[in-house]
Order: sequence, then structure tokens, then C-alpha cells
Amino acid sequence: MNKDLKLFIILITGLFMLAACEKEKPDCYQSNSVMAYLQFKSKDTIHIDSLRNDTLIDTLIVSYRDTSLATPLLKSLDQPKTFLSYGNITISYLGVPLNPGTDSIRYALQYDTTIADYDTITYYYQTTTHFISNNCGFTNYFFIDSIHVTGNFIDSFALVKNEVTSEASTRNIYLYFFRQ
Repeated sequence: MNKDLKLFIILITGLFMLAACEKEKPDCYQSNSVMAYLQFKSKDTIHIDSLRNDTLIDTLIVSYRDTSLATPLLKSLDQPKTFLSYGNITISYLGVPLNPGTDSIRYALQYDTTIADYDTITYYYQTTTHFISNNCGFTNYFFIDSIHVTGNFIDSFALVKNEVTSEASTRNIYLYFFRQ
């Protein structure tokens, strides 16, 4: 066998052995992106007039249920790179990223992209750094102090969970839309 060929085979074998010895970085199975979630709720009223034992009973029933908006659009008003989130008719919630470099952020929520009106939602919050793991690193958690919502389409709102963590199933804010 040729001396150059033996050297080549030894070199290639050595490279494969070095590649096999390289430590693999463990995967990160936990999300490090954190969003506050808006849940859309429909606020319906039912007015019942009934006569019972010659007495008129006038009743107003208010019910709340999850609802989806026609084609909602959520747009950042404060970020240098505009964040857009489009929803569809089957989605009853949207995720909203918060900026760890500020203590507030504003978003415009368009109820339906075919209608030019929108509501502005302003979040006021505190940021803390949270260690996930050696594999995943750090992320930011938020504590929402308060929110302010204009009332063009949104009837009312409820801040139901102040803590914004990597738990994606948590809805932080309910937005109520009045249906007549």
C-alpha cells in the first residue's frame, strides 16, 4: 500500500474519531419566549319579561362566553420593528410580547381588518430575569401592574392573571365585546 494512502486513511480515521468525541449540546425542551395572552369574551344580554301569578317579572341575564373575532389584527405601536399578529375566525385569543427594556407597551387591536376602527391596549408591567436551565439559558418574566383599554369595540376588560411566564395555556387578560 502506498505510504501517502496510509497517511490519508489514518488522517481520515483520526478526524472521524475527533468528531465522535465532540460533546453534543443537550436540547432545550422548554420555551424561552414569553407572551401575555388576550382572551376574547362575548358579553350577551337576554331580557325576559314574563307574567307569573299576575305579577310582571322583568329579568336581565348577562352571560359571558369565549368568542372569536372575525379577522383581528394586533399591531405594536411602540416597537421599532412593528409586531403584527393576525388572528382568524377560529381563534379566541392572541399572544402579545412584552418588551423587557421598558415598563409599558401599547398595541392597537383591530376587531376586524375590514373595519378601520381599533382599540388601543396599554400594558404597564415590571420585568424580572428568570433562569430556565443550563441548556435553555435565561428569559424574562413579567408582572402586569395595570392595563388601559380604549372603548371603541371593547366593552370592558379583566386582568385575571398578573404573572406572565412561559406557561402558554394561561390567559392574562379577558377582553369583553358586547353583542346585541
